[in-house]
Amino acid sequence: MRNNPGTIQPDRFGLLEAFSVAAQRLSFVDAAKALNIPPSTLGRRIKKLEQELGVQLFVRTTREIALTAAGKTYNEHTSKLLLALHEADLAVDLLNQKPSGVLKINAPVSFGRICIAPLLNQFMRQYPQLKIELSLTDQYVDLVREQIDIAIRIGTLDDSTLRARLLCQNKRQLVASPAYLKTAGTPLIPADLINHRCLHFSPLRTGHQWILLQGGQRTTVTVTPHFSCDDAGILLDAAKHGMGIALLADFLTQPALKNGELVPVLADWALPASAIYAIYADTQFLAQKSRLFIDFLVDNMSASV
Repeated sequence: MRNNPGTIQPDRFGLLEAFSVAAQRLSFVDAAKALNIPPSTLGRRIKKLEQELGVQLFVRTTREIALTAAGKTYNEHTSKLLLALHEADLAVDLLNQKPSGVLKINAPVSFGRICIAPLLNQFMRQYPQLKIELSLTDQYVDLVREQIDIAIRIGTLDDSTLRARLLCQNKRQLVASPAYLKTAGTPLIPADLINHRCLHFSPLRTGHQWILLQGGQRTTVTVTPHFSCDDAGILLDAAKHGMGIALLADFLTQPALKNGELVPVLADWALPASAIYAIYADTQFLAQKSRLFIDFLVDNMSASV
């Protein structure tokens, strides 16, 4: 007889485990080996589950088994349930375990140097048995090929095979040195940028188009870069030395703005913020060391940088 919907019998999870493994392997014999139980025991569990549900989950022949339509639907839902159960068990286990081994992290050069590296000492004091390898590059890195555990990415994520967790927002602004503005004049409206020396971060997805926002107004200016570079730190130095106007992230420019080496340009206009993510390979279970580091970043980074 079928149970009332929503009720869970005491032995239901054992039946679900038997069903899930059999659904993955499409072989009662292989599933029984994986669970270290006799095939007859697995068969009885599947039969009992079918009786409780009132549907047939597998089509059986002498050589193979296949999921029925009901079996496929049930498998879609139960796999999520079992994954959630595993993650709940893992979350409790993590409380009593200390991570070890090597954690490989990749990040953009400037963000990694300014925002990630200063946090590592605190994290490694919490987990002294963990070793960290930090690589910094502004070029695309294949996480799977390079065996990277976690990568930090800024902006739109292209690879749908990866999982991501939002860390914070990356705010940006236009800046220049007082000396440059004294010589070249101060832009009053976005269109004035066309007549200025602009310092361009070459990996920028919008190309030479700088987008500015004010209220409900959105203005796009196509600049002709006086100097382009794929290293934001070099652009920062160029701006401080009076080479022109640069579009840079706040985490880069804040010290220079505070000490007067740089000043905001078109301060009444905002630039679209971009999201900063921690990304990792789409595996069934996230490694403990990776989970702990991502949680640490979320807890120790402000909502925007």
